[in-house]
Amino acid sequence: MYRAVTLYGLRRGFVGSNKLDTCGIIRELNDIHIEFVYNPDIGENETFMNSENVEKEIRGIEVSSHVSMISQIQEVRSRMVELQRQIGVSEV
Repeated sequence: MYRAVTLYGLRRGFVGSNKLDTCGIIRELNDIHIEFVYNPDIGENETFMNSENVEKEIRGIEVSSHVSMISQIQEVRSRMVELQRQIGVSEV
C-alpha cells in the first residue's frame, strides 16, 4: 500500500531525487484509492490504485528507492491503517 502511495507521489511530482512534498502527499491522500483484486490467471492479488493495475510499477526500483520516505509520514501511516481496517471488514 505504501508503494502505491509512493507511485502516486512520483507521478504527481511530490517525490523525487532529494525531494519530498509532504504537504502535497497529505493534501491528496483521500484521492488515492487502493484495492487488491484477485487475478485467477496468476492465483494472486494485484494492487490497483485509482482503478489502475499498478502491480508491476510498484515493484520497480524508482518506487523502491522512495517508499521509506513516504512511510515515515504520519498521515500516510494513519491512512494506511484506516484502509487496512476497511479491507479487513470487507473480507469478513
